[in-house]
Amino acid sequence: NCEEAMKSFNATKDFYEGKSGFLMQVLLLVTIFVSYALLTRIKDNGGKPKVYASSPNDVWQERVYRLPIVENIIDGLIPSVTTKKYNSIKQLLKETASRLRVEWLYVNRVVCAIAGFCAAIIIIMQMHKLAVTQVMYSATKSETSMGMMSEQDTINAKGVSSFDRYFLNVFIEDNEILSAVRELDQKEAIKMITAEMMELSNAKLDKETANNFAKRIYDEMDSYALKKIDIQYAIIESRIELPRENFTSELANKIIALSREEELNYVTKDIISKSLVEIYNLPLTYEQAQAAASRIYDKLVILTSEAFQWYELAVAMFVGLVMYQGPILLLKFQKRMRYMEMEDEVMQFQTIILMLMHIERVSVEYMLEWLERFSNIFKEPLAKCLNNYESGAYEALEELKDDAPFKPFVRIVESLQSAVESVKITDAFDELESERNFFQEKRKEANERLINRKAKIGKVLGFAPMVMLFVGYLIGPMMLASLSDMGSYFTDMGGTL
Repeated sequence: NCEEAMKSFNATKDFYEGKSGFLMQVLLLVTIFVSYALLTRIKDNGGKPKVYASSPNDVWQERVYRLPIVENIIDGLIPSVTTKKYNSIKQLLKETASRLRVEWLYVNRVVCAIAGFCAAIIIIMQMHKLAVTQVMYSATKSETSMGMMSEQDTINAKGVSSFDRYFLNVFIEDNEILSAVRELDQKEAIKMITAEMMELSNAKLDKETANNFAKRIYDEMDSYALKKIDIQYAIIESRIELPRENFTSELANKIIALSREEELNYVTKDIISKSLVEIYNLPLTYEQAQAAASRIYDKLVILTSEAFQWYELAVAMFVGLVMYQGPILLLKFQKRMRYMEMEDEVMQFQTIILMLMHIERVSVEYMLEWLERFSNIFKEPLAKCLNNYESGAYEALEELKDDAPFKPFVRIVESLQSAVESVKITDAFDELESERNFFQEKRKEANERLINRKAKIGKVLGFAPMVMLFVGYLIGPMMLASLSDMGSYFTDMGGTL
């Protein structure tokens, strides 16, 4: 798992705790939700009907649309009724048997676009926040560190971070230093940082502050034995930041030394306070400040760059545009799935018609009742046709063709129209009778093909999150960390030859 990877490979810890890992988590969640939504469309497509409000005014899209400003925006986005684009959207809604109006569809699109844009902005801001937190608080590892770090190495790396953080907190508020980092040459900027660090390190620690720090360290200690690593852990956990090189290690050594001088085998607050004053009274040497300044400069470069950029706004707008197309893409996917189901249902209708057509005095209305009874996808248009049948059989069937514009189904309706006018039902469906065996074999083959196609699509959607989890979130970072460590190793080897 990722915890084991972070222990074994230092670079993976930076990935999982940084913005790259957070972005991968977001993409993984998006993949899961998209896969679930599409799998639901495959499983229940044309099955369980969605529950809609009894009145159009009770639908949330209608209430949103009726807001004055929103109505003007939506009307401006909807294509003109006479355009090809408007007709294609109407046709798409018909083919998917959606109860959405065009206005409601565009409300969904606008809501999705706004949600996508806002989510992208929040994610980008969170990524910047994570990057800043990582620079400020993650353990500062040496460039030669590879593989798994020992406990002592981890403590030392955290101590370096605490030392750096003291100066970073000061410099991040210093406009002169920040301007130097942004505008001056690297050497000039590091020279300025070194001078500032030397000046800050000349400060003295007053007794009250020392006692305060000592109490925080003492309270964080699990045991008061003279064990260096335990004392260092307490110093790190107390969030004490001092402008002294290796101060966690040096302070722990000084506490142990003073305790032994006083012939004690445990730590006291008074000893911690004395040790703090003694360590603080030893200012940085120029060499120490210069070595640390280069590292702090690199961190300041990252901190000053972690601000919202114009191209990130463009990315958020692109995400909003993709989300704006989301409802249309979902309808197109649903149309594709329904098309597969429609083929099977039409073949089922043909079987029903073959059984009913030879019954004496069977009528078209009787056939429609049976088709509606066994229908799933075409149930609503058939029910509407039956309700309008008494007002005009031919016209009701003509409307049925408009409500369900699926060509194989339209051919059945046209045969029913012929039977309504003058042709006998057996003559209207003579083609089905003569090719009965062919249609039976065709339906059997179509059923198998439908199941196989759905299974393939379902497998792809079902395994997509798992593939992203293992490849993108677990294996990928470890491979990159291994390659990075190997590159560093070969570079070090080349330098020693």
